[in-house]
Formats: sequence, structure tokens, C-alpha cells
Amino acid sequence: MRGDGNAVASVRLRSAANPGGIWRALGGVLGPHRGWRQATLEGMRGSTVTKLALAAIVTVAVALLVVVQIKARADWGAALADYRHESSEESRRAADEIAGRLRHIHQGLRTIGLLPSVRNIDRHAENIDADARQSIQQLYNNLKFNVDVSEVYIVSADINPERIDPTTGAPQAPILMFDELIVNAAARARAAGELAGEEEEAAEEDEPEVEIYEYRALREQMTWLRAHYPTDANFANLERPMLSTPEHITCDNTLYIHTHLDADRSGIILSVPFYGLDGALKGTISAIVRTGALTGYLPERDFALLNTAHNYRVLPSTPGVERASVEYIDRGAPNPDLLYSGVVPLDVGDAQGRWLLWSGRPDAAFLGGDAAGSVRAFERVACALIVVFAALSVLGLFMMRSHLRLQRSNRDQLQEIVQARTAQIEQLQRAQTEIAASEARAKHLAYHDALTGLPNRALLWDRLAHALEVTRRGGQGFAVHCIDLDQFKGVNDTFGHQIGDELIRTASAKLAKLCRKADTLARLGGDEFAVVQLNSTPASAAAFADRIVAIMAEPIDLSVGQVHVGCSVGVTMIEDAATDPLETLRQADLALYRAKGNGRGQYAFFESEMDAAVRTRRELQTDLKIALAKGELELAYQPQVNGEGAIVGVEALLRWTHKQRGVVPPGLFVPIAEESGLIVELGFFVLRRAFEQGARWPHIKIAVNVSAHQIRMKDFVTRLAVLIRETGAIPANFELEITEGVLLGDDPCTHATLQALRDVGFSLALDDFGTGYSSLSYLQRYPVDKIKIDRSFVANLGADAEAEAVISAIVKLAGALNLRVIAEGVETMEQRTVLSGAGCSEVQGYLYGRPMTAEAIDKLVGDHRAPVAVAAFAR
Repeated sequence: MRGDGNAVASVRLRSAANPGGIWRALGGVLGPHRGWRQATLEGMRGSTVTKLALAAIVTVAVALLVVVQIKARADWGAALADYRHESSEESRRAADEIAGRLRHIHQGLRTIGLLPSVRNIDRHAENIDADARQSIQQLYNNLKFNVDVSEVYIVSADINPERIDPTTGAPQAPILMFDELIVNAAARARAAGELAGEEEEAAEEDEPEVEIYEYRALREQMTWLRAHYPTDANFANLERPMLSTPEHITCDNTLYIHTHLDADRSGIILSVPFYGLDGALKGTISAIVRTGALTGYLPERDFALLNTAHNYRVLPSTPGVERASVEYIDRGAPNPDLLYSGVVPLDVGDAQGRWLLWSGRPDAAFLGGDAAGSVRAFERVACALIVVFAALSVLGLFMMRSHLRLQRSNRDQLQEIVQARTAQIEQLQRAQTEIAASEARAKHLAYHDALTGLPNRALLWDRLAHALEVTRRGGQGFAVHCIDLDQFKGVNDTFGHQIGDELIRTASAKLAKLCRKADTLARLGGDEFAVVQLNSTPASAAAFADRIVAIMAEPIDLSVGQVHVGCSVGVTMIEDAATDPLETLRQADLALYRAKGNGRGQYAFFESEMDAAVRTRRELQTDLKIALAKGELELAYQPQVNGEGAIVGVEALLRWTHKQRGVVPPGLFVPIAEESGLIVELGFFVLRRAFEQGARWPHIKIAVNVSAHQIRMKDFVTRLAVLIRETGAIPANFELEITEGVLLGDDPCTHATLQALRDVGFSLALDDFGTGYSSLSYLQRYPVDKIKIDRSFVANLGADAEAEAVISAIVKLAGALNLRVIAEGVETMEQRTVLSGAGCSEVQGYLYGRPMTAEAIDKLVGDHRAPVAVAAFAR
């Protein structure tokens, strides 16, 4: 089914391939002027030279037309090839997105199936304790957070939906079911009194049918599994197949009728088997995935999701769009009538069928695009220029001939001169108008931010100068607010720069609503804004800053969903007209720095002491650089012990004793190193010193912290290899600790660096686990060997039951993933007892020893080849 756009395009394609058609078009243009042409030729008939010139003009014009047609056809073919390539790439990206979502569900269900508590589950789930249920619930929450999963069932291998429970009168149900996303419309209607009489009876009859259908579908999958995979011996590396039903199922118990095209309330069942501890098939873990969860990731074009084994298809929900290729979608084949139509296999590991992504674009998508338009425009303009060339050439001959007949042609020549001058004047006027418009645009761009349209630094500088001038003339003072978004980097790194730009625009719109017409809101750059609040008092400035913090603390709606960002505000009151504009911004920026240091999400006023604090940090930065160059920094080591109380490792900790200031805490000088860029060299200093001193204790592990800046260096592994050769260190004796922030964004370069460190021989530990962006997917994708529980959870043991539950869940998760666990910050025997009960065997903290010098570690471990008892150095 081809529309009018295709018919027009076909005509244009034929025209582009037929130079003769253009020449006929040229004849049609000149046709109305046949009398003028005849008169001209008669006037030149007596001249052989004129006839030859006319023949040359016609020959050149025809040759140029042929060249234009050849060029147009070549460009048209190239544009069509690019269109097909871009369409194919977009289809492949959409297929990768859908496959990734399905694989994520697969991995999440597989993780639940690997839990020991699930593999040991009985028919009624009576042997599942609260901790196991919580672990399963956490995995389910992680799954539904990333993919729109309506329900998750844990089903026994002997499920029979036809079997009725004599006590409850209900069909046999799954062992466990998580269905927080189900919307029971019928139940809500009854509760609101909207159903009565026969409608209510119909609702009561329809509801069980939905569940019985789902359970029958689960039983069919179980029958297939018994026939193909009765034990886990059939799976290589314990891979699980993905199973899909041949029809849609409803995702809620409503009175609505669901067709196979109803993508809003329908879904499919994806299952993985799980096996008991004896290796026999025990049941399945199944997720009901709403169709919208799949089609929601497709572009708004002609796409369809197919399963050839079950004649199953899902089309994107685009109201009012007529699809021209339904018959080919049903067959799962490309449509030869379209300029582009393709079928892309989805790599989802489905053992029962083959998943495909059908994609196609109507011809109008290409014919109405810029590329095709450019080719047509080139063709029209080139032909028009050739026509003009021919006309001007003939006109030149005519003027040459007319020059011999000057007396009869004076009037015509004068008219042509007037017309030419008029055209020039009009052209000059148009040029002046365009220049004025360009100057206005350039002036606007010079004083406004391109992303938000707000005033930029240049215009803000002018407004500050104006505010100072008003103050100088006796006006009231004003306030300058410096605003910085607190969580912008996390959103930008997680969702990409496009979403980051959207966040900046949305935040600027929210801030603009708070400002008066007399105030100036400007963007300083990045995620930083500034407001000049005229005629302000400290009280009104504080109230305005409080409103800014409050409105930015609200959730912000973006195209990817809601995000929580928040902001910090620094405020300075300007009452002295002699203040330099640069000084006003510096004061506001210092106040902003104080607000961030106080915990973010608040505002702070500038105080004179802030200058002293800045000078102190600047002095510490200079002293730290000198201390690093002179090697005045030292390492301390804190022991790590196992369940038997024996030393199994030490953590290297950096210490700095300043000649005048004394001991400088790491919490003070490490942030200074990160801001100044010294953190990389500081990190290599720690690695070199740990490699040199750690060679004295070959029988224990030495843990060394590595910063995110080092991990993201392109030559980090190369420099580390040089350091290993110079010190003679054995990588297997060292454990590199990284924070969760290093894994944020799933950067392929970060993954490659961590894998290279593992290949060299280092083991990797995830430090401060649970306080950052903890995600099961990170632990599955990255080569991590150990989880280090943050001291904030350990400190609350014995006082907060939630902290104990979190630690227990972390230990069980680590066990399921074959990861080691160590807890830091252990200071009491009560904490040690709770950790041991939770299964955490390795600990570190003041209970067993404070950080000490390398010489002290020498006395503890000496030349022993076996772990040293902790009693040797306990408090």
C-alpha cells in the first residue's frame, strides 16, 4: 500500500533518470516566448557566425543537462544507500535494546534460581525464612526497577491448575508470587460501589479465569521442561532457556476484553527452570512482562516484535498511524515494496522459538527527508541555472545584433538597464535586512547561553555593574546567589549528556519562576547558576535562597523518568558600591563551597572567615605537593583477621605529619589532592611504598586503595606494570580496593582496565559497599573478588535491626555470587559476634588493632609463613 508521496517520488525518480524530460521542460518554459525567439532568429539569420554561436550554446546546454542528470542520479543512489544503512543501524540498535532488556530479565530470574533458599524450597514454601524472602524480594525489586515486570512466580514442578484446594476452593497456585504492579480494576470498582447485579456476578466469574489461564500456561512450560531438561546436566555452565507462551495473557483481573493487539494490558511469560540440590528439576521462576515494557523501547516508527514459533507479534502503540506492511509482519519477512524493510534476530537465548524485530519505513520517510530534498533541490537549481545560462547567452547574441541596430533598440536597452538597476537595489536592500538580522542574532548569542537562553557571564557582569551603580547612587543593596546542582554529575554520567542538557533546561525553568522581573538569572556554566536579587535585605535574601533549595528538592520530570537532584546555594550581601563584580561572585562562590561542605541541599551566607579557610586549603595544597615531592608521607597498616582470629591481611593507609600543623587527617588532604589533580601521583606513591614494604610479608594480603582518577587513566595499567618491575612486587599478594563510583555508567574502558588488573594477578575489592550505587548488575559484569561492608552499617549493629538485616543480605548475596566479604570499622565484641552469625568471617577495625607502622607489622608477623594469632596484638 503506497501513498501519494510514493507516487510523486516515483515520478521524480523517473525524471531524474531521463535527461530528455528536462530538455522538454526547458522547451515548455520558453514556449510562451516563441514570437520573441522567432524575431531574434530572423534578425540574426544573415550572420553565419550567429548561427554557429546558437548551435554552440545549445550543445553546451544539453551537455550540462546530461552532466546534471548523471550527478543527480549518483547523489540519489548515495542518499538512498545512506538511508538504508541508517535504517538498518537503527533497527539493530532497537533489537539490541530489546534483547538487552529480555536478557536482563533472564539474568535476574536466573539469579533468584541460584539462591540456595530457592533450590531448597518445598511445595508450600514453609521452609523459607524471613531473610531468604527478603533476599528474593530485593532481587525482584531490582528486576522490576529496571524492566516493567508485572509479576514474578516461583512455581513447583508438579503445578496443576485443574487441582482445586478443598479448603479454599481456589485452583492450585504458585509457591511464591510477587505482584506489586497488578492493578485489580474489578476489585476497585466493587469497593467504590460501581458494580452491581449481573455486572458484579460477571466480574466474579471472569477473575478466576485469568489466573487459571496463567497457571495453565506455566504448566505447559513445565511439561516442555520435563521433556527437554529434566536435570541440570543438560545445561552448559548452567545456562537457562527463555520460554514464551504462544498467546498474550492479561496482566490484571479486569472486565475488559483483551485482543492480541492490546499492548497496554497484555504480556508474555518468560521462565527459567531451577533445580534442587540433587540436580533434579524443581520448578520454574517466571516473570510476566508487560508488552509495553518491550514496545516502550522501540522508536516511534514502523516496528514489530515477532516470535516465529508462536505467530506472536507486538506493534508499537502509535494511535492514528496506518501500517502498510501488516501482511509481511505476519510472515516475518521484509516488504519488497518499501525502500527499506528488514528483520533482525534477537539474541535472547529462547529455547522454544525464534525472536525477531521487524522494521520498515514507508517510502515517504525517505522521499520527504532532507537527503532526497537536497538532491531534488540540486537538480532543480542546476537545471534552472542552465536555462538561465542559455537564455543569457541568447540574450548576449541578441544584444550584439541589436548594437548594429542601435536606433531601433535604444528604448529596449534603456528598459533592460532600469530593470537591472532595480534588481540590484532590491538585492542591496535584502542584504541590508539580512545583515541587521545577523547582527541582532550575534548580539543575543554574545550575551545569552545557547542551551537555556538565560543571560551568560558577559551579561551577568553587565547587570552586576549596573546593580553596583544603583547602590552607589544611594539605592538599597542587593544579594548575589550562586547555585549549584548537587546530583547533576550522577544523572549526567548515568543517562548521558542529552539527558543532562534536559535537566539543565528544566532546572533553569524552575529557577526562572522564582525570580522577579528586576532580578537577573544567569547560567555560569555546567550546572552552576547565579541570581542578582536587587533591593534585597538579608531576610529577603535568606527567604529567596530557601525557596530555591525547596523547589530544587522536588522531583524533576525528565524523559527518562523522575530524578532527585537538589541544590546548594551560596549568598553574599553587597552594600558597598566599591565592590568589584568579580569579588561579588567570588564571595558567593565561597558561600556555596561552605553550603556544600555542610552537607548540600542548603544555603549559606558569605562570612569573612571563609577567606581564611580558602587560604588554609591553598596552603595545604602547596605543602602537600612539597611533601609528596620530598617523600614526607608515610604508610600505616591496619590488620585484617579471619574467623579464627588470625591475621590474613593488612590495609595500607596514607598518613601525613605536617611540620607546623602536626597530623593532617586524610579526610582533609585527600579531597584537596582530588581537586588539585595531585591524587594520581599520590596514588602511585602509595602503590610504590606498599609494593616495597609489602615484600616483607609474602604470606599475607596487602590491600591498597586505588582512586577513580587512576582507574580511568588510559595508561594506568602500563604505569603499574613499570612500577611492578621496579619494585619486584608480586601482584597476587596485593588486593586493589575501588569504590562503587568507579563502576557507575558501565564504562567499557573501566571494565577493560579492571579485567587487565585481574589478568596481571591482582585481586579486586569493592570498598564502602552499600553506600553508593550498589547494583547486582555491577557485581555480575565486573571482575570483583571481594565486597567490603561499609563501617556505617557495622556501627549500627546492636542498635538498629535494619543494619543487621542489610549485612545479612549482603553476605548471602556475596555467597550466591562466590564473592568474599570483609567488614570494616569493627570496634566491639558485640559487633564481631553479630557479623560472625551473619556469615562474615573477615573483619577489620580498632577491636583488633589500630593503623600501625610497617615496623610494628614486622614484629607481629615476622618470618611466619602461617597466619599470626590475633591475640598477639589485640587491644
